[in-house]
Amino acid sequence: MTVSGEAYFNLTFIESPEDILFHVIDDVVYNAQVSIDLNLGSEQPLPVSVPPNPLNPVALGKVRAKLADYLSHETTDYRVKADLPRRALLAITSYNEPFYANGSKTGLFYTEALHPFEALVEAGFEVDFASETGTYGVDEHSLSKDFLSEDDQKVLDDPEHPFNIKLNSQLRKASDLNPADYGLFFASAGHATLWDYPTARGLQHIAEDIYKRGGVVSAVCHGPAILPGIIDSTTGKSIIAGKKVTGFTTEGEVMLSLLDIIKSANVATIEEGAAAVGAEYVAPPTPFADFTQTDGRVVTGANPASARSTAEDAIKVFSSL
Repeated sequence: MTVSGEAYFNLTFIESPEDILFHVIDDVVYNAQVSIDLNLGSEQPLPVSVPPNPLNPVALGKVRAKLADYLSHETTDYRVKADLPRRALLAITSYNEPFYANGSKTGLFYTEALHPFEALVEAGFEVDFASETGTYGVDEHSLSKDFLSEDDQKVLDDPEHPFNIKLNSQLRKASDLNPADYGLFFASAGHATLWDYPTARGLQHIAEDIYKRGGVVSAVCHGPAILPGIIDSTTGKSIIAGKKVTGFTTEGEVMLSLLDIIKSANVATIEEGAAAVGAEYVAPPTPFADFTQTDGRVVTGANPASARSTAEDAIKVFSSL
């Protein structure tokens, strides 16, 4: 939002067109000619000229009518960016149970948290880690040489690395956190998220609050399992309803011989979860190709190879707000 003229706006998050009208006009301190540009998620900002004596009922009515007409025809996104903390919450799965055919456990896919953490820190974000219960376990397959680069292995082997300290000593319980402390939410993954993320209300509440205040919600691989349950307070629907998202493909589950295990556990695949709330799932060119999808302030990635690029895209969206 840009303002010129002798006016001051104490603008916090706006939920509806009606709120926009009242906040924009009633927060004017000086009776002056004021030019306001409201960027409400549409391609073109809305120019509004507030006449002298803006608290005059006639002037109020004219501007409100103009805004209401614009909003009813041009956009369905009524959010105005608040001052968002440059602080991210990295969500971690709490589920850590046997899953693979050999009896090994699923849990956090290590690099799907490590790579976003690195990207966020490099971009100047403070990063906190939280799970629904305040506990976590690692996906044992994610520690194999197939999934770790040389640099990843060095981090894994260094207990004093900031990532490992955050993960092993400073992991928080979601319900203990203040959602207002964060401007970006990133859901890391592992097959384990199919079990706990869909009902992880502590984590979802934080993401809902971030989204409500105009922030960014992102997830990679199986992390989008959390998205159907994150509700947009302005619509009462999932924040991904009507949006394009990606995530780990059902084809990939078949390639890994894991789809039958998932089906037998009666948990939804990423594609099923998206479809259930009216989202459009967009598949990567191949199941393991680096691929991301951005739709508004929701950013998703397809697989482990996409963990860093998903975070980078989320940062780009945050920086554009």
